[in-house]
Amino acid sequence: LIGYRLAVFVNCMEKINWLPIGGFCKLYGEEGGGSGKEAFNNKNPWQKGLIVLGGVLMNLILAIAIFSVVYTILGIPIETNRVRIIGVAKDSPAEAIGLKIGDIVTSVGDKELKKSAELTEEVAKFKGGKVEMRIDRGGEMELLVVAVREKAPEGQGLLGLVISNTEMKKIKWYEFYKGIGAGFKEAYFWGKIIFDGVTKMVGGLWQGQVPKDVSGPIGMYQATSSIRMNQGILAVIHFFGVV
Repeated sequence: LIGYRLAVFVNCMEKINWLPIGGFCKLYGEEGGGSGKEAFNNKNPWQKGLIVLGGVLMNLILAIAIFSVVYTILGIPIETNRVRIIGVAKDSPAEAIGLKIGDIVTSVGDKELKKSAELTEEVAKFKGGKVEMRIDRGGEMELLVVAVREKAPEGQGLLGLVISNTEMKKIKWYEFYKGIGAGFKEAYFWGKIIFDGVTKMVGGLWQGQVPKDVSGPIGMYQATSSIRMNQGILAVIHFFGVV
């Protein structure tokens, strides 16, 4: 691409292209035609492999570092036996009865809850009807009756709740190694999801199916802006780690 050359640092040229959207790294001699031993096309096969692998490993190390910083600041995710509400959809049955973020759902009907999946399973038994929910709100118990939708709208559940039985446990500054451990686990979790997603996407392309939900730089900007406005800067940093 045609662009304006900014500077050269240790044989690395920096420049801004006419369309400054996204970024890329291009190796000298990557497309052939390079002269000298520093050109990529003149490297041995094992050297080329190490160069390519180095880029992948640095992305992984950066992701682990980002996740580690986020978890060291926010705390370590710990699985509990409490089902906590972390989101309430607008104009949903949950909002209609006054459910709030931070409420703990202790039971649905006669079923005592310990896992998020249990709430989903129990609510599904009352489609189109009503069910009692027992709520722990700041240590005070409340009994509420909610009308369960017959069919959930796209992107929501039957009640319009976002729930989790994972809570963040704050750590001391000298326990930073726990944040690093959580960073490794998070990188593995997202790495597996991304690998599976790319595998399915390539398989779909091989069969002539074009993926609908793939975003470029503009989509990334929109996602980042939305996360920044709704969840804060640490959520944006975490998103960068995923990317």
